[in-house]
Amino acid sequence: MSDATKVLHEALALDRKDRTEVVLRLLQSLDGGAATDDVEAAWQAEIERRVKDVENGTSESVSLEEMFRELDQIVDA
Repeated sequence: MSDATKVLHEALALDRKDRTEVVLRLLQSLDGGAATDDVEAAWQAEIERRVKDVENGTSESVSLEEMFRELDQIVDA
């Protein structure tokens, strides 16, 4: 059995949270973590922008029911 197979077997025995951490760390090791950091920074900026829009009243919100109606219209089109 190769080292990779052993590690995979052990990783699959972990709970979901620990497996997720292993996956994220492995992915970061492939790109040096820069892409992950950039994505996280971009999402943080987007979240902050959206929160400000809601707080300033410049964002229009719709009910969940309305959102599903609109999605149904798009899918049915």
